[in-house]
Amino acid sequence: MSEDELWVHHVQLKRRYKSEEMIEYLLLHVVGDVHRRRLALMPFCPAMRLFLADRPKFTSLVPPLWHARFLTGLQTPYRPMDHVRYTGSPKRRTSAEIRAQSEGPSAPKTNATAFEARYLSQPFTT
Repeated sequence: MSEDELWVHHVQLKRRYKSEEMIEYLLLHVVGDVHRRRLALMPFCPAMRLFLADRPKFTSLVPPLWHARFLTGLQTPYRPMDHVRYTGSPKRRTSAEIRAQSEGPSAPKTNATAFEARYLSQPFTT
């Protein structure tokens, strides 16, 4: 935190929680908290920048002076998951791998909009 700005330097998760759903949940929670507290978001983390690039309605949280630095040139083949730092033993299976093994190949994938509807129930206004 720096006065009324939340600076996101990097996103870090334990390796056992490595899944797109968990990262989606974490980043939506951060964005929702910034919105509720009426703060400005400074996304130094590449994962947060890619997350914001996929959701233009959240770009108003970044101060307009910083749009050129944080929100341009993000058309890369990467996902936010590729830029998250993981801690813990690399030998441990992730929760996504365990779930995929137990559910089999016919399990439905979670839609990202379900997370948005659940954790950002208030309408987003600028």
